[in-house]
Amino acid sequence: IYVSGAFDNGSYSNAYLAKLNNTGTPQWQKQFVSSSASGNLLRITTDGTDMYAGGTQQGDPIWIKFNTSGTVSWYKTNSGGGTVYGLEYNSYSGGRLKTLTSDYPAGLRFYDLTTSGTLASSYFSEKLIDNTTLTGSHFLDNVGGFATSTGGTDPTYNATAYYEYASGYSTPVLYSMRDDGADFWAQEIASTSSNQGIY
Repeated sequence: IYVSGAFDNGSYSNAYLAKLNNTGTPQWQKQFVSSSASGNLLRITTDGTDMYAGGTQQGDPIWIKFNTSGTVSWYKTNSGGGTVYGLEYNSYSGGRLKTLTSDYPAGLRFYDLTTSGTLASSYFSEKLIDNTTLTGSHFLDNVGGFATSTGGTDPTYNATAYYEYASGYSTPVLYSMRDDGADFWAQEIASTSSNQGIY
């Protein structure tokens, strides 16, 4: 059992990873300490051999590759802001890590990483989030679910999100995007006068 999250040290939080066995006994714990800002790890995925975690540190997205013993292969961050809310491994093209981050107030970012942690491609998706199917003054507040719906050489990613409106309401949104960032659609599934969430 692998767990990710934040460890509160009293003044700010440190991102951490932990492993438990199937009876709940702790096996190891790793902390990633910042002296100036809080960190958190929100998502974990695997390629069948190694593990990957994603989250935020000092307001920027972070990715960590580690093995089942807790040994870290690499630790990457990308300046520009954002929190990793979606993280999936896809075996096509030699193996890729697909990442969805929210970056207030800009919107949504979609990252395409290799398993070595290098940036294969990046799509700044503020324009995608501000799709014409959405109305009003809003920004992305949180990404809920994130899943690959089709595999192969042209996978599609579906996800849920929240929009926070200037009026103070949150409304859930469904969206879908092709791997290269094209063929995007987004659809609100509640009125702007409601206050709902979706995972």
